Amino acid sequence: MDNETLKNLHRICENELGAVFAADDVFTTVVGMAASEVEGVFALADLSTGEAQAKLGVKAMSRCMDFDFDDNTISVTLSLIISFGYNLPEVCGKVQSKVIGAVTDIIGYEAKSVNIGIADIKLK
Repeated sequence: MDNETLKNLHRICENELGAVFAADDVFTTVVGMAASEVEGVFALADLSTGEAQAKLGVKAMSRCMDFDFDDNTISVTLSLIISFGYNLPEVCGKVQSKVIGAVTDIIGYEAKSVNIGIADIKLK
């Protein structure tokens, strides 16, 4: 693969048959879906505006998170809207665990950190 093709790809494994690369969108989908599955998460929120992203397409989800890649590790920053009545640290801890597990189990990367910004609280 040439350098332009590899620009938004990250090597996830390599063996005697070749290498496997995953695009940024793969990380976005895995992190976004994992976070969305946690009870108490109302929606993902745009990092710059704090607005809820009702559609969970890759483009919408990509505005809700940021990644920092380093070798086979990743740090994630994620913006969420939490449902009213849920304990914020508890929900965020579950999101962090779920995201770390998904990144490790599905992609094979080590998640160094999952930092969460709470943009708002909404009624269920």
